[in-house]
Amino acid sequence: MEKTGAARIAFRLVVAALLTTSCAAMPLKPVPLTPDETRVLGLISAANPYVKSARMSGRVSIGSDKGPIRSNATVAVERPNNMRAVLHDSFGIAWFLLVVNENTVFYSSPEDGKRDAAARKPGAPVRLGPLTIVPEDVINNVYPSFAQDALDGARISFQENGLTAEWADHSLKLEFDPAYRIKSATIKRAKGNEVVFRYVYGFGTLLVQINSNVAFEFSRVETPQELPPGLFIPPSL
Repeated sequence: MEKTGAARIAFRLVVAALLTTSCAAMPLKPVPLTPDETRVLGLISAANPYVKSARMSGRVSIGSDKGPIRSNATVAVERPNNMRAVLHDSFGIAWFLLVVNENTVFYSSPEDGKRDAAARKPGAPVRLGPLTIVPEDVINNVYPSFAQDALDGARISFQENGLTAEWADHSLKLEFDPAYRIKSATIKRAKGNEVVFRYVYGFGTLLVQINSNVAFEFSRVETPQELPPGLFIPPSL
């Protein structure tokens, strides 16, 4: 009997291990939302209106081994695939250019003449200065806005001041202020580092900090319906 009991316990442990492994690989099953949770999503949407395109300008501070690098900056994003970032001096002369579209990641540093372009794989992290980051995460979060359908397929759980959405390969945690504006967005991916976006809203300004490495202080923010397609075409190598 003792052998039989031990065998049963061992069998249950093996089954439990197999179930745990298989669940980790399977897509997460969404949990139906309660009426109160649906109402909260509506409040979040109203406080953070979704915009497809944004163009912002101001200052940026980038951490480095030699201390912070400060520059003027212009950033344009068009969800879900396009981004352009230009860092330039007070005379408008660019010293760094980054262009991301559906197919390509391009960057150039005019100071040292380095220019490079690589085929882009959606969801794959790339090295951008002090950050190793998935371009989609920047495109979707450098300007805070919220669309309920962006959570499609996710298992959503609500916390006192936020929510967490979990997919099979990544998760998104949002924190809100008392007015339901997004205070922070944390993205964790199965492959890649955790990235945290923090937002501070001012009178006509927006501060966006990415991890502890990069901080944008945008003094001008525009949210046009569309941006010129040429913005997201990299220059010829």
